[in-house]
Amino acid sequence: MTATYQRLLHSLDSPYAIYCILGLGMILRLLALVVRAHLPLVSDASGYDAMALQLLHGERFSPYWPPGLPYYLAFAHGALGPGAIVARASMLCVYVACSFLLYGYGKLISTRTAGNMAALVFAIYPACISCSVEPLTELPAATLILAIVWTASLACDQVSMGLSAFTGFLLGLLELVRPASILLLIAAPLFFLLRTRKICMALLCLVTAVILLSSWLRKAHEMTGRFIWINEANAMNFFLGNNPYTPLYKTWPGGQAELGFPDEFMAIFQEIQSKPPATRDALYRRIALHHILSRPDLFAVRTFNRMRVYFAFPTFRATGLASHFQNGSSRGWMAAVLTCLNAVIYWPIMILAIWSLFRRPQEWVKPGQCLLISGSVLLYSLPYWLVFSNPRLHFPVLPLFIILAAMLVADFPSGSGAETIKVQLLSLRRRRALTLALALFVYIQLEWAWIK
Repeated sequence: MTATYQRLLHSLDSPYAIYCILGLGMILRLLALVVRAHLPLVSDASGYDAMALQLLHGERFSPYWPPGLPYYLAFAHGALGPGAIVARASMLCVYVACSFLLYGYGKLISTRTAGNMAALVFAIYPACISCSVEPLTELPAATLILAIVWTASLACDQVSMGLSAFTGFLLGLLELVRPASILLLIAAPLFFLLRTRKICMALLCLVTAVILLSSWLRKAHEMTGRFIWINEANAMNFFLGNNPYTPLYKTWPGGQAELGFPDEFMAIFQEIQSKPPATRDALYRRIALHHILSRPDLFAVRTFNRMRVYFAFPTFRATGLASHFQNGSSRGWMAAVLTCLNAVIYWPIMILAIWSLFRRPQEWVKPGQCLLISGSVLLYSLPYWLVFSNPRLHFPVLPLFIILAAMLVADFPSGSGAETIKVQLLSLRRRRALTLALALFVYIQLEWAWIK
């Protein structure tokens, strides 16, 4: 076993390994693309693609969806024509970019072996394959977060104004893809200021992001005649996750639909929906804030539940298998198999990543990287814990966890790595904290499996 493990590590240390890994990932994704080739886009993917066509044709509309991904899809449609297959195939380019970023950042802060290992896990993980062939924001957001963490690290190391400006540009793009990432946009300039003590770097990062955002806000105002912060869904999402009828555990819209929306909720929702957009958004925020302030206990319970759900293993939706398995039980069986595959890959990733976070930073990663990675995960995730969350929403930060896990495995001197871990967990307090964190993670998975 040890010899096989050492040969694998040696193979992953090759500078050409990343291209073999990319080839494997592309083969798996092309197979998934063939399976879905003749299927229509549904749910969020359909909405993003419809907005892309509106942007491409220069139509005036009120933006329900954030514009980052639709602009990318509009470019793809402009070059290759309309159609679901074009929208899906265009995501393969994002997958390639994300893989190179995984490899490059892993190599930067650890070793080439760790970078290749991270890219390999990303290539074969079913949830990653699914996100690579559907026009959804998970993969673009993951790619941008990786790029932001990498460029921010380089900008601080090199004290580079150009990299600071480029980080701001990436932050602006991320905000246009996922508006909930606003905390990263606020924190990045502060990070530059604290690390470099140069206020000009912090301001340049912030100004670049604001200029990019302002161009979209101006366009949205021209189309609607009113101010919209990125897109209209934000206020409604805030309301859906924080109203008197929001379930305590299944706070996301799909979870609420599984339980059934109460008649009282539907009456309020339909009344608000009948109002003009500006009035509607204000009502959504007012009702949600009033409920939070009047029942902070329920808000605290929901927030704690949302934090746990966020880190649960992802479940697979068998939409893409519909045409190949007409029998509902067959689709359900295949979905269960793919969910199990997701789980058996996701659990080791997270357990090893948690383990990495409890190692002494100076022993395994360049200075400041531990804070940069964990801080990015926290700041990106926090808004979802306050509104609503489900396991699908943790995907954009999953590559950071994959890198943490890959670095730990790559550091193992043998197949077990027991001596490495024993040396790096000398503190009794550190061991107890690690045990508690792992126990909580296991509990979250069991709770999700039971309730789901």
